[in-house]
Amino acid sequence: MDGANLTISLLKLSDSGSYTCSVIAVSNPQESGTTVLRVTDAPIAHISLLGNQLTCNVEGNPKPTLTWFLPDGSIAYKAPSVYVAPTAANNGRYVCMATNPPESKELQISSVPSHGVIREGEDLQLHCSTNSHPISTYDWYFNGEKVGTGSFYTLKNIQRHEAGSYRCKAYNYVPGIAAGDIAITVEFPPSSVYVEENKDVLSCFSKSGGVPWPIYKWKLPNGTETAGNMSLLRNPASTGKYVCSVRNIHGISNVTYVKVTGPT
Repeated sequence: MDGANLTISLLKLSDSGSYTCSVIAVSNPQESGTTVLRVTDAPIAHISLLGNQLTCNVEGNPKPTLTWFLPDGSIAYKAPSVYVAPTAANNGRYVCMATNPPESKELQISSVPSHGVIREGEDLQLHCSTNSHPISTYDWYFNGEKVGTGSFYTLKNIQRHEAGSYRCKAYNYVPGIAAGDIAITVEFPPSSVYVEENKDVLSCFSKSGGVPWPIYKWKLPNGTETAGNMSLLRNPASTGKYVCSVRNIHGISNVTYVKVTGPT
């Protein structure tokens, strides 16, 4: 081992397993990370004859499956041994074929920032992974359209119209596709606030809405403020300035409305 690098020469099946790297500093607590190494090996078949029985022993990782082929080319058995009757009709070449069965596991999707929640204007990175064998190819989809390839998909300066469900599809030459979805929420502050008056009701609106959903608050002409989430102000009692404030965790937007006539 040389510093932060670990080199394994002449890799063997016995080298498979979990490897942990620990970093120890005087002024900081110990940090560590673990990765799993999986060593594969091509299948090997050995045929032996004992009496009238042919036996095929196979080696490899993952564990191989075997298939027998008779002299006429037809498939005989998938068992380790085959009985050959001592007749002239059974003369010929017997073939034992060993193959590694491909392995596939569940697909995992993650995002940075985590939990799939991001503020508008920031960068989003999605990551798709499987422990498949052979290694998978990845495609990304949004609203049913293919938008990228590779295990990573990055959105720079993400906008609110890019919120929604993203799908990753993983495949290799093994029949079947693994797929998974991740929901992305793009948060943004309210904006473009305006007030409408209809008889005895003042209504406050934010054209952009806002994510998370904003809280509405009124400041009345006498200086008092309403409590709670009130987008509608019923039966305003007097003329003067009514200020509607719309806010969420990302910002606030205000509008001042001047009521020129009192209640009738």
